[in-house]
Amino acid sequence: MGSFLEKPLTEKDTHRGDGPGLQWASSAMQGWRVNMEDADIAQVGVDKFEKLCYFGVLDGHGGDLTSKYAGENMVQTIIEEEAFKKVTEKFEVEALSDALYHAHFTMDRKLKAHPRMSQGDTSGSTAITGFVTPNNIVIANCGDSRSVLCRGGGQAEAMSFDHKPTNEGEERRISESGGHVSMGRVNGDLAVSRALGDFVYKQASHLAPEKQAVSIEPEMKTVAREAGDEFLIFACDGIWDVKSNQQACDFVRQAMMDGITDVGTICEMLLDNCLEEGSKDNMSIVLVVFESAPFGEAKPDAEADESQSKASESSE
Repeated sequence: MGSFLEKPLTEKDTHRGDGPGLQWASSAMQGWRVNMEDADIAQVGVDKFEKLCYFGVLDGHGGDLTSKYAGENMVQTIIEEEAFKKVTEKFEVEALSDALYHAHFTMDRKLKAHPRMSQGDTSGSTAITGFVTPNNIVIANCGDSRSVLCRGGGQAEAMSFDHKPTNEGEERRISESGGHVSMGRVNGDLAVSRALGDFVYKQASHLAPEKQAVSIEPEMKTVAREAGDEFLIFACDGIWDVKSNQQACDFVRQAMMDGITDVGTICEMLLDNCLEEGSKDNMSIVLVVFESAPFGEAKPDAEADESQSKASESSE
């Protein structure tokens, strides 16, 4: 979906912050697309829990209503879930996972009731979001944005797997709902098989939301944090179109080891590199950096510029 500009827009919207035992940054760039339809989330402290953090990226399509609305309202939607009432200072992963899971269904109901939906808005959005607690990471994936954890020594661990219409289970559900897959797309049009919004693909009134051609059901993954964990990436497919999980981790690690200590700068470097490598999509990333991140000694400005160049080359 979407048209392209004559030249990419490379201005970036970058934010930075820190939390308990971590620092984070987000950066977004419109790139070649005519419109910017991404949104991101970075919140340190959720409800009454100062050590509970929530991050994510939402990649919109067909308009920005779904991504922007979800980005602005997802945290409150989670807090209102019955399962979230069971969360204590121990940060029970089952309660967090349940609250995050059910919040996707609630969010879709909120979106469907939005006045612009009844006025013809057909937008949708992927969602890759998750909680970071002092001991665990809880991820929810709906679509083909992606999260990757860089563990000790630089090993990339997939925290999500893309929901594509050609996946066996996804294609079966699409077919059983009355839809079809052609040219790798739902009904020959949509390149993802799970998403918020996209109600034109959720018309089978006799089926539950998770059984529709485009499902709202997120896939959950929880991992225990380890002492050597370095950083966690949330990014839209504008990144993953040109980077593997390991390549993205390698790029970020190299920048760190070369002495780039500003996390926002590292995010911007990665977006620029992906643009150079041919990404044509909007690009958004949230980078969560833990205390074991392999930062090298900070360099003077001239050397830092050279390091940025080396980091760009390292992914080639």
